Parts: sequence; structure tokens; C-alpha cells
Amino acid sequence: MNTQARDDLEKRREAIRQEISTLDEAIIDLASPAVNGAGGDGELQKLKSARETRERELGEVEAELARH
Repeated sequence: MNTQARDDLEKRREAIRQEISTLDEAIIDLASPAVNGAGGDGELQKLKSARETRERELGEVEAELARH
């Protein structure tokens, strides 16, 4: 893997980590009783699903980095 490709993967890894952090904050906010009691379950599931997707992407990027 050339240096540029590795740099791109490292940038992607950091971007995914930031997205996960943002999703975590939104999940915590939405899971609060005041919001959740107002019908936030559907949105909460969407956020959790998005977080799982980002976790998989992160795993793929880290695996690619580990191979090279």
C-alpha cells in the first residue's frame, strides 16, 4: 500500500470514529426519558443502526490498515 492510500485510510478511520462519537451523543440525548417518552424510539433505532454500520466500516478500514 502506498503512503497516499494509507493516509486516506487513516483519515477515513478518524472520520468514522468522529461519526460514531456524534452518533453516541445523539443516542444518549434521544434515550433520555423526556425525549424517549415523546415517541423517540423510532429515531433511536435509526441512530443505533447507523452506529452499527459505522462500527462495521471502522472494522473494515482497520483490517485493511492491518494488512499493509
